[in-house]
Amino acid sequence: MTFYFINPHQNHSLGKTISSLVTLRNTASKMSFILDSAIQSGNLGVLKNEESFPELPRYFPRSVFFDNIDIKLWSLKKKIKHVLPKGELNKTSPNDYLFLTTKDTKYKNLLEILIEFKGKIVLLLDDHLFSTYKVINEIIEQIGSKRIKSASIASVSKNPFFMSMPLSQIKETIIGWPISERFSLKKDFSNRLNRVLALGVLTYRQFNKEIMTKLLDEKLYCVHPDREYLYHNHYCSKYIDSKIPMRDYRFKEDGFLNNFLKRVYNKYNTMRYFKIDLPEMMNDYKFVMFPSMFDESPCLGMLEAMASGSILIGTNAYAYKSLGLVENYNYISIGEKMDVNLIDSVVDDQFKNKDKYISIQKKSLDWVEQFKKSNFLEKFDLKDIL
Repeated sequence: MTFYFINPHQNHSLGKTISSLVTLRNTASKMSFILDSAIQSGNLGVLKNEESFPELPRYFPRSVFFDNIDIKLWSLKKKIKHVLPKGELNKTSPNDYLFLTTKDTKYKNLLEILIEFKGKIVLLLDDHLFSTYKVINEIIEQIGSKRIKSASIASVSKNPFFMSMPLSQIKETIIGWPISERFSLKKDFSNRLNRVLALGVLTYRQFNKEIMTKLLDEKLYCVHPDREYLYHNHYCSKYIDSKIPMRDYRFKEDGFLNNFLKRVYNKYNTMRYFKIDLPEMMNDYKFVMFPSMFDESPCLGMLEAMASGSILIGTNAYAYKSLGLVENYNYISIGEKMDVNLIDSVVDDQFKNKDKYISIQKKSLDWVEQFKKSNFLEKFDLKDIL
């Protein structure tokens, strides 16, 4: 039995890589703890796809060359048991597993690989599922549901958006997310700012039209509508401090130089955001908003905010319910959609009802304890999703 991943380049679990240094990118999945488990099992395999990762070739045409160096280094360190070239997929067995992240769906030859692979396929469905669901549905229709299963952060079969799609028909295992121990309570509720911290990267369509049409519907050009609202409207609030950066990839035919400068600006915005010490900053605020992708998909930042002792403010969307959150019990819901006036009213109310909010904070901390990395990994077993 071998657990295969397609070119898992630029992944923290495998250490620093040549490709991540050269391209200044990191494509590690938030489900990298599964890759960690495969490494620890001693059965990690790499399926060597000679096709470059789709987002790299325009700027780094030799990215496959760097991937090959990384694979050699990982093999020398004995992190990889077996390297399988794409042309030798017929050597796989029904006992092997191929784990696919949502980012792998961008490979143009993915369907060809899956048809030739003889083992079982495990879809690792994180919060980027909304960026690639059309391709995943196509895969299930072409391969059939018997050979495919999923490991997801929250239920896909019960998700209103996916309920009528092939995605909802495959066997799923709900595994949740581990939260880094860095996110923990450091300040009492009374010692925090009476303000709301808004977080999360706002992204406008990051693919060209051809890829966009294949991955998801045209109408979903903005994958973070609630973040979009807060980004443009937090100025109207008395209490919201927004740290949301914007990445806008809706490039027109402005020429190479203009497009290059826009990409540099997007990269600068993103890197500046990721340098923020989020655990420390969250501990400065009584309230945090970390809106998800659309209304139906949760994000890790929600749990990280709660673990830091901040009270999460959100809506009554499925994204919150899918994690098991209960409105006005362990998080604050302002209703169906974002509204800066309603958000401000929550802060005003806590001045009058301090005990109520201290109670919500305590329930929030108790509930999120299950996702702390040490507790989570103690219960996690790779066999549970096989």
